[in-house]
Amino acid sequence: MDISGPLQEYIRYYETMTPESVGQIRSLAREDIHFRDPFNDLHGVEKVIEVMEDMFRDTIDPKFVIVETYQKDRSAILKWEMTFTPKKIRSQEPWYVVGMSELSFDGNGKVSSHIDYWDAASYFYEKLPLIGTLIRLVKNRLKV
Repeated sequence: MDISGPLQEYIRYYETMTPESVGQIRSLAREDIHFRDPFNDLHGVEKVIEVMEDMFRDTIDPKFVIVETYQKDRSAILKWEMTFTPKKIRSQEPWYVVGMSELSFDGNGKVSSHIDYWDAASYFYEKLPLIGTLIRLVKNRLKV
C-alpha cells in the first residue's frame, strides 16, 4: 500500500493544528493508536486528543514544522521542529524543540503508531528553575 497520501494528510494536520482542529486526528488515525513521547505512553485516539488539547492549554502559539520525511512501505520518519512559549514557566523567548516521529500505518492508511523521539533534558528540563541548574552541572561534569 502506498501511504504517500495519508502521510501528507497527517503532516498537514500537524503543521496546521489549532485548538479547534485537534479532533480531526480521528479521521487520520486508528481508534486504538499507540502514542508515545517523553511524557506519555498511551493508547487511543481520544487520549491523543487530550494530549494535544493540554498542549494548547499549557503553551502559547505551539507550531510544528516538518522539515524532512522518510518513507518505506507502511512506515515513515518525520523530522520536525516545534516552537512554543510555555504559560506556566516565565519565558520571554519561545522555546524550540527538534525531534523525530516514527509513524506506522495500517492497511487502510490510518496511523496505528506515533512514537516521538526528542531530548526532554536539553529542550525542557534544563530550562526549569532548580532542576535545570542540576542538569547543567551534571552535563558539565560529564563533558569530555
